[in-house]
Amino acid sequence: FFFKQKTAYEISTRDWSSDVCSSDLRLEAFKRIDLAITACRRVGVPLRIVGTGVDESRLRALAAGDPLITFLGAIPDDAVVREMATCRAFLHPAEEDFGIAAVEAQAAGRPVIAYAGGGAIETVIEGVTGTFFREPTAESFADALSGFDAGRYHPDDARANAARFAPDRFRYGLAAAVADLGARPRNTGSEVVVP
Repeated sequence: FFFKQKTAYEISTRDWSSDVCSSDLRLEAFKRIDLAITACRRVGVPLRIVGTGVDESRLRALAAGDPLITFLGAIPDDAVVREMATCRAFLHPAEEDFGIAAVEAQAAGRPVIAYAGGGAIETVIEGVTGTFFREPTAESFADALSGFDAGRYHPDDARANAARFAPDRFRYGLAAAVADLGARPRNTGSEVVVP
């Protein structure tokens, strides 16, 4: 989910009139897009939802008649990148093991508003690259949206944080960890073997 903005520094910190939320998620129940829809409706924040999936009809029914909620469907990758790069913030309402979309949003320089659970705790730095809502409820999410101030987040901080999860960094870290394990004494049961 993304909040649209003019530029990173032109936005009013509390005026959502020109800012939009969106998502590049599969529309499945466990993604909790229903929380984002309900929270955005409560606060009056426009929401743009990118993607399709098995939960789409239920989500469309939940948003029915609300001009602030827009379903973009499946759009080309370059359009998804454009949505993410121009958003005010990415909404990550699900508790996922990792949550690559939140990292991709940060790589695009955008802050994340995430549920404080799962991988988001590791991938979002509160107060630096985004903020959390603590309870998996629309009320808690709406409170986070209401208090969100995009002006306090710098795109370079988000990009630097996302770089921690780059493939080359992962490969290097994994190789270093394996090498470190090889250098440690191993206990084979009755004796300690030093490589």
